[in-house]
Amino acid sequence: MTATTEDEAQAEVEKTSRKKRVVTLPDGKLSYSLPEFAVATTIGVDMLRKYINEDKLVARYNGNRPIILREDGLEFLRSLPTEKPSK
Repeated sequence: MTATTEDEAQAEVEKTSRKKRVVTLPDGKLSYSLPEFAVATTIGVDMLRKYINEDKLVARYNGNRPIILREDGLEFLRSLPTEKPSK
C-alpha cells in the first residue's frame, strides 16, 4: 500500500497474517507531534502518553514537546499485539 495526499494523516495497516503486520506511515515526515501521530494511528493522545510513560513508545523531546520519530513510531506499532486480549 502507498499513502496518497488525501490520506496522509492515516496510517496504513495491512494484516498479512495473524502474526505479522505490514505497517506504514505517510512518507515525507521524519517525526510526528503527539496529535499528528494520534491521527495517523487512530490511537488517542492520552493513550500515547500512557505508552510513553510505560516506556512502550519512545519519545524525543524538543523542549517540553514530545516528538515521535517515524522509525520509533513504526517499531511501536509493530510491537502491538496481533490478537485481542482475553478477558
